[in-house]
Amino acid sequence: RRNLKPRHALIFVLELVLVGGVAWEIFEYVAGLTRADGYALDTVKDMIDDSLGALAPLIAYRIMYIKRLFDPTHE
Repeated sequence: RRNLKPRHALIFVLELVLVGGVAWEIFEYVAGLTRADGYALDTVKDMIDDSLGALAPLIAYRIMYIKRLFDPTHE
């Protein structure tokens, strides 16, 4: 088992999610699922959504960790 620093885990997860998002955008384009109008905006929105989706669990973890750190009943 490796000891992975939270920063490295974050970078790995973000890279993984963004690669998946790019793969999806390529699939949409190749399969003809795109519309001519607003395609660039849709792609940017999808990448932002992917990034926020990757960050949400990390933020939740950090909040739980900080609460546990300052919990006087925690041993």
